[in-house]
Amino acid sequence: MELIEYWHLLLRRKWIILSALAIFFIGGVVYVSVVDPVYEANGKLLLVEDKGLSGLGSMGASGDLMLSAIGKKADPIMTQIEMLKTRPVLEKTIEKLQLTDKTGKTPSSGALAGMLGFSVVTNTNIIQLTCKNGDPKQAAEILNTLSDIYIEVNRDINRASATAAREFIEKQVAAQKQQLDSAENALARYKSKTGTVSLEQETQLKIGGIAQLESELVKVEAELQGIKSEIRAFEIKTDEPGARNSSKFTQWQAALEEAQRSLSISEALRNRLQTKIASENSSLNRLPKQEIAFANLVRDTEIAKQIYAGLLENHEQFKIREASNTSTIKMVEPAVIPDEPIEPQKKKILMLAVIAGFMVGFGISLLLEYLDDTPRSLDELKRILNRNLLGAIPYMKKMAPLYTRESSDSIASESLRLIHTNMKFTGLLTKKHNAIMLTSSQPGEGKTTTSVNLAVTYAELGSKTAVVNIDLRRPSFHKMLDWDFKLGVTDYLIGDASYEQIAYTGSIPNLTVIPAGTVPPNPAVLIGTQKMVELIKKLKNDFDVVLFDTPPITMVAETLDIARAMDGVLLLVDMADSSTRAIRHMAGLLEGKDLPILGFIVNKAGKSGIGQYGKYGYSYAFDK
Repeated sequence: MELIEYWHLLLRRKWIILSALAIFFIGGVVYVSVVDPVYEANGKLLLVEDKGLSGLGSMGASGDLMLSAIGKKADPIMTQIEMLKTRPVLEKTIEKLQLTDKTGKTPSSGALAGMLGFSVVTNTNIIQLTCKNGDPKQAAEILNTLSDIYIEVNRDINRASATAAREFIEKQVAAQKQQLDSAENALARYKSKTGTVSLEQETQLKIGGIAQLESELVKVEAELQGIKSEIRAFEIKTDEPGARNSSKFTQWQAALEEAQRSLSISEALRNRLQTKIASENSSLNRLPKQEIAFANLVRDTEIAKQIYAGLLENHEQFKIREASNTSTIKMVEPAVIPDEPIEPQKKKILMLAVIAGFMVGFGISLLLEYLDDTPRSLDELKRILNRNLLGAIPYMKKMAPLYTRESSDSIASESLRLIHTNMKFTGLLTKKHNAIMLTSSQPGEGKTTTSVNLAVTYAELGSKTAVVNIDLRRPSFHKMLDWDFKLGVTDYLIGDASYEQIAYTGSIPNLTVIPAGTVPPNPAVLIGTQKMVELIKKLKNDFDVVLFDTPPITMVAETLDIARAMDGVLLLVDMADSSTRAIRHMAGLLEGKDLPILGFIVNKAGKSGIGQYGKYGYSYAFDK
């Protein structure tokens, strides 16, 4: 379809489209009027990496123990978001605010989770929180309460981790204290037994160095255990089925390689420490036997002292951490009560309703257009009939049957005069006396009305004219003209009336009307008689123009038969009620018959909204 055809479609189906628009628009108005408004509160939380206990060595811990346990194996911020969604946090929020739904029941944690939204602000450690609720105040309260509860949960988790670490170190301190006491008692007994008081200064320095090395070796061994554990975790991650399809696989690989490098460095350090300790112990073994035993006891005591001191230091730091009870989640932007609802978006909904209404209306129009078999345009009729368009008679709601007589200055009357003029240019009506028949593809297309009014036009323009109704099955001259016709063509053909008895004249100069007469049982037989041929010849001799109103050419045989005796054939197409299939059938019947077809006339043009008629460019203002 071309653009102009879509425009004509809109005009033809405008009431369907306007109705759909109205229905959808009213539906949209009702929806935005009755739907409960939804408000959205917003808040922000900051994930802080607390470095307070960094530097504790192998006995210390990084700031957030919950995160340090995860290490590089997960996204810390996404971990916090998942923790925010946990059932205990949501249930505590519901309990604290004593939330209820519309029915007065306490909502489930899942229902509350459906109101919440969490996202990460790009390239930051900030978590964006949203809450949608019909009550703007409650939306803000839910977010702020949820944030407060989670900050407490985060603090409790950190405190619990610090407490567990402190309790573990306390056990280690007690064990190390026993070991230190045992070493000191052994040294005291040896001194008492041998009478030895002290070692030489050089030996004491060596023992101090060995103790320091042993303490460092303990730390390195602890670090090695942690690195090995991390490597095992990453190896499990990368070996899982489908791990290579994960977006984090590259990060896991890089972290695994980094851990393996750290393992190599720590193992090399451990080996150097062990070698150095062995070397220092070897130098002690060169001392006199009695001095060696004394030096070993002093060394064991010094090592125990240093380890014990380190444990005491870490124990005090964990006590400080536990007492400080800090959280690594901070609220940086509390939620405020929103002023305007985010839903329903009235303008957007109404705009979508209008668009949907138009699309539905247009879709229905296209469907009806597809199912509608009436002609869509004059160009379509030209393509089907392959004949000249002689003119178009406009559709008017209130139009007298004999409009050329009663409204001679009307558009319809002018259109018939234009058709009369166009018929002269066909080149077929060259004789002084012409017989012209008017037919169509199906009944009810206005053949009788057009035939009579065209005859009136000829008569008014000075031609001696006769209009003959040979539609013997459905005669209608008497209804249209309101004349008292007693005899007609049928009566003449069967010999019951003379020529003079069937020719009626009235108040219209130059016009003679010959009706169909009595409806016969065999119209085709009567039309095909020699007497009918003689009647046509006589009429042509007596009149300048004889117009024959005939039955539809696609339905009765006599129409084609009588067309051979005509000087011109006019095809009538009802623009509003014709069927394109019937028109194609008519075109097929006429194909190859070598009949003197003058062209076609369009009746009721403009009823579908078309007001421009092909090559004539004549614009009519029809009464819709």
